[in-house]
Amino acid sequence: MVNESAGPQKAEDVGEFFSSAWTVYRKCLETNMLRHREFFSLLWKELNSRIPPGGVVVDLACGDASHVISVFPKGVQYLGVDLAKPALDLASHNLKSAGIVHQLVQEEFQSFVKNYPGEACIDGVLISYSLHHLDSMSKNKLFIDILRILKPGGTLWVIDGIRQHGDTRDKWLERLWNLMSREGEGHLSHAELSGLKEHIWKSDFPESCPGYAAMALQAGFEIWEFLLEEGDGALGMFRALKRKAKGPANQVCAASNKTNA
Repeated sequence: MVNESAGPQKAEDVGEFFSSAWTVYRKCLETNMLRHREFFSLLWKELNSRIPPGGVVVDLACGDASHVISVFPKGVQYLGVDLAKPALDLASHNLKSAGIVHQLVQEEFQSFVKNYPGEACIDGVLISYSLHHLDSMSKNKLFIDILRILKPGGTLWVIDGIRQHGDTRDKWLERLWNLMSREGEGHLSHAELSGLKEHIWKSDFPESCPGYAAMALQAGFEIWEFLLEEGDGALGMFRALKRKAKGPANQVCAASNKTNA
């Protein structure tokens, strides 16, 4: 697990970065710099095979939700959580245009999951390109809180930076930056690339595959499975499964008392 002396930025600082640099982030999506297309192509298969009609999927740090529009199953309810209001305003437009039943909440995602009133009422949770902003202890706590709100048999999907075996944080950062600078050349200005580099050096603290597996299993997930590696080995996707109920399900999902963004 990551134990470097430097610590991730506060959630408010990360939210402020994306509020002010959303145009740059959109360019990252459009150039497929961080391999969104490959990961979300696989996510389409995952969602369609694992989430039942009428089910609920929570997208933590959802951004403008553009990444899920084309992969989200019809008849499934979308609950997006993000700290950046400009992103949520775009998400509202995108989801309405796609005809996806949704609710959006402006809140830091750790706080949202910790305080969510429903016990074992969510079918799936997705967190993409955001878990690396947390330190190891906070990641572990988030997994515990996510497990609580998932239904028996529910699924957590994570798409994020993942360190290779033996990687230091600095080695992983260099691998990621080599990918981003190569893919961004000709699409992002020097100033935009410099801003991205400063951000990831301050904010990105990924774990290794064994580190993430240990966290998920210690939190109480029954199964951890690595699904896909991309981006010169700097990025990966995994799922964690909650144990299925032995008897008939009788959990009741409490209505959220959060305010829509």
